[in-house]
Amino acid sequence: MPTSELLEKPRKIVLAVRLLYAVVGVGIIRTILTVIRHADVRSPYFLIIVKLLFYSLSIYLIHETSRGKNWARWSIVVILL
Repeated sequence: MPTSELLEKPRKIVLAVRLLYAVVGVGIIRTILTVIRHADVRSPYFLIIVKLLFYSLSIYLIHETSRGKNWARWSIVVILL
């Protein structure tokens, strides 16, 4: 087996990482729309801070999963359950 094939990521992992990034992107868009819709009713700062922390953690775990860290994969599984 050539070494280039050994260094490539499995296609399932690449697809999963892309889908997880897409989910985070949709979540960010949904958060922006929610903040715009409810900005005049209540203060959105708490929502923005909590979502920013959650999305930062999610992006970090997705990045570590793409690097091949098994603990990050299990962390994502636990969060999704």
